[in-house]
Amino acid sequence: MLGKFEDTPHYREIILRGVYISMAADTEWILSMILSSLFIGKEQEIEQMIKRKNKSFHLVNLSEKIRFVKAGLKKYHNSFYIQHTKDFQLLNNLRNIRNKFGHGKIEFLGNKEDLSITEITKTGIVKKPYKMSALMIDLEEYRKSVLNFLDTIKTLFLPQ
Repeated sequence: MLGKFEDTPHYREIILRGVYISMAADTEWILSMILSSLFIGKEQEIEQMIKRKNKSFHLVNLSEKIRFVKAGLKKYHNSFYIQHTKDFQLLNNLRNIRNKFGHGKIEFLGNKEDLSITEITKTGIVKKPYKMSALMIDLEEYRKSVLNFLDTIKTLFLPQ
């Protein structure tokens, strides 16, 4: 007899992977909104940044959006750039783990806490251990960073 799907490692994998990928998608959207607001009246500047990557805006990836927002805030709103220094690092961490979840194999190791992510890297196949509780704590930190960026959008770009 099969148990409930919610009690399976596959279910936990889907939830964990989905939460991280959803958080990264929300982050990309927020960064896109910041970019579109930061460069109003300076469209050629953002177009030049994107052109150097031989892309159009809809193809700019999360890593590039993080770099472009950093550059724009540093140039046009330095106090916000300084305020978000830690957030930028957290968003890069989120991007890295999102990539692991998006392209790697998640395997729970006999309990609900221990798991590994196997991924293909430049040096070969790498299997790295993780703790579910640590990933969830990190997720809360990423969420706080995303909310900080939402506050920046409200402060910088919405009428008071």
